[in-house]
Amino acid sequence: MPPKHRQILQKGVTIMTKVINRYRKLLSARAQGGFTLIELLVVIAIIAVLAAVVLVALGNARTRSRDARRVSDLNNIALALEIYVDQAADGLYPTIGTSDTPATMITQWGDLLTALRGPDIIQGDVQDPLNTNTRVYSAQHNNTGTARSSYLLATDLETASTASCASDYDDATIGAAPVASANGCGEGPPAGLTPGNCDGAETGTIPVDYCICNGPACG
Repeated sequence: MPPKHRQILQKGVTIMTKVINRYRKLLSARAQGGFTLIELLVVIAIIAVLAAVVLVALGNARTRSRDARRVSDLNNIALALEIYVDQAADGLYPTIGTSDTPATMITQWGDLLTALRGPDIIQGDVQDPLNTNTRVYSAQHNNTGTARSSYLLATDLETASTASCASDYDDATIGAAPVASANGCGEGPPAGLTPGNCDGAETGTIPVDYCICNGPACG
């Protein structure tokens, strides 16, 4: 839970504890027992506020958890690709395609997983935690220079700024091939957005803003 939410929650618990202690003293001081309607409404209101704070904090934590998994998935596949190159007789990455069409890049991600499962470098499937129409993983290799000497992995994060965004690939192309969306991976030039924030290509059919690119074709 973020420190700000934790502080709000702690203050709410403190206030509620004081209110309950005060009502206990009042109850012990008068002959008849039971809360008044106003007292019950106050307690219910405090409980509702605390519940809302907890739900917001949990929602934020889940969002960041999904983003952490996305970054981890792409890093793990990038590592698997280096293992693939070490084992490959030609020393090149697998054939997955150079298309920048979003739908095809998604298909190319599946082809990449198939290529890595062949030599048993990975097992099973690797997909976005939500895996909706726009929250998917995508991949392509370069279309200039030595074929399959470079690759790009891309996804869209739900948060605009994470520590990982400061070190990801920020260009709009891999070699001469544009990345799926108008701004490519683009927090930085040439998209003209803020480097270090995952606020990049949110306008395309399949938004991408967190990317990993490796090889000589990467800008």
